[in-house]
Amino acid sequence: MESIKKEARNEAAQIIQQVEKEARETANKKARKILAIAIQRCAVDEATDTVISTLTLPNDEMKGRVIGREGRNIRTFEALTGVDLNV
Repeated sequence: MESIKKEARNEAAQIIQQVEKEARETANKKARKILAIAIQRCAVDEATDTVISTLTLPNDEMKGRVIGREGRNIRTFEALTGVDLNV
């Protein structure tokens, strides 16, 4: 009778260990997913803040030079650099 109790306790302990291991693995996966989402959201906000620059042009003549005849200068600049300019 004692050996059956001991065997049952051992089996129960093994089952508990397995369940705890699976719970830890699931928790780690969920935590990593949550962290990855948080990092992505923060990275987008930070990148947007550092990428936008504002320049002040001294007069409308300079603005016309930047834009160019029929917008050629600004389109060429945007195509070569891969940026969007708002004048």
